[in-house]
Amino acid sequence: MKITYLQNASVIIDNNGEKILCDPWLIDGCYYGSWHHYPKFEFNQKEFDDIDYIYISHIHPDHFDIRTLEKLRKDIPVLIHEFPQKYFKKAIEGIGFNVEEIPNNKRTKLGKTWINIIAADNCDPSICSKAFGCDFEFNKFGTSQMDTFSVIDNDDQVIVNSNDCAYEIGESTAKMISAQYSNVDLLLVGYNGASDYPSRYDFDEDTKKKESTKKKLRRLQNAIDYINLINPKFYLPFAGRYILGGKLTPFMKYKGESTLDEAFNYLSENVDQKKNKGIILNSKSYFDLDTQHISEKYISENKIDRENYIQNTLSKLKLDYEDDSFPTLNSLLELIPEAYLKFEKTRKRIKYSTDIVILIKLSENKSLSIPLDGSNYKIISSKETTNFKKKISLSLDLRLFFNILQNSKQYNWNSAAIGCHISWKRVPNIYDKSLMYCLNSFHV
Repeated sequence: MKITYLQNASVIIDNNGEKILCDPWLIDGCYYGSWHHYPKFEFNQKEFDDIDYIYISHIHPDHFDIRTLEKLRKDIPVLIHEFPQKYFKKAIEGIGFNVEEIPNNKRTKLGKTWINIIAADNCDPSICSKAFGCDFEFNKFGTSQMDTFSVIDNDDQVIVNSNDCAYEIGESTAKMISAQYSNVDLLLVGYNGASDYPSRYDFDEDTKKKESTKKKLRRLQNAIDYINLINPKFYLPFAGRYILGGKLTPFMKYKGESTLDEAFNYLSENVDQKKNKGIILNSKSYFDLDTQHISEKYISENKIDRENYIQNTLSKLKLDYEDDSFPTLNSLLELIPEAYLKFEKTRKRIKYSTDIVILIKLSENKSLSIPLDGSNYKIISSKETTNFKKKISLSLDLRLFFNILQNSKQYNWNSAAIGCHISWKRVPNIYDKSLMYCLNSFHV
């Protein structure tokens, strides 16, 4: 088998002419115009005319990119996990593709190639519930996780794709994969936690610096943990390779994420290369497992060229919503009651309650207060926000807020956060997954 690296988490696995394209985000501007490739990816539609299958690990836009998929042949089968909820399947079908759902941990024959797609938590509700700190009533349906592993083999060689699976949730699943596939030839391993923490949080510069370093090292250690656990002959660091564009470019400074070169060098120094050898590839170059040959020598990123591209090109771009008209306060207030009802329905369903209050800035003088204890929302003055001892305050462009509220099929809180469109302040500074899960339901 050969593996061609494209960009981010996009790769092509070629088994003797049968090609599987994985997670194709190849056109700049996902996450509402904020994420961009570096080096710039030159997309040529004809280069993908011979693809036999598309595997999409999960619904996040840097894996499920509608603009890229719209450019590809619609007769290519799209392979996804058999998720209990069908909005992901329906979203892909809405573009014009036929979707094949693969049951969890069922090794499935394609043509010449086998694929096995496994939920990050292996459909074990106790893992997901423990991570979220809540009791999901819908655990009976299997998984509430969106991330998946995939294992692709040809009865001889085995490639494991760990993708965005967080180690704290995916560890036990990775152990199971290691037991089922005792000799793994190649591991595709992520090395970044592509989130907006700490860059979009209300910290002083020293705290941001410390937190970003801590985050970077933790994610690199997670990559090492996956390598040690799965024990592949080769590993390829990938995913999480992007730059913020438009007015968001300054927030790259404290993202706490490694460049590909930084990650490869760190892993090379901390992983036994005689046991697990690291591979790094240029965009559109490949590694051949049969010959253990790389198609071309890797060219390291040029820091000066990278910075020039950011400042001279990416920083000048507009975000997707910046041509929209600003909503009036009344138009926002009209949507809030229905959005709150959906929020409360989710909170009750997961049996979650806390004395933390969500505060959303509506204008210079008004804020929205959303409690998580069953009491009703309020519109308060901005001065009143200082009265709450425990809170999570957020502000975002009101055009984006309006889109999230009334156009949830295209805009959502999760993507807005990952895309770094939201400014946050947490008191205390604790990440609450259940709170964020509820917030994702705050729309009409």
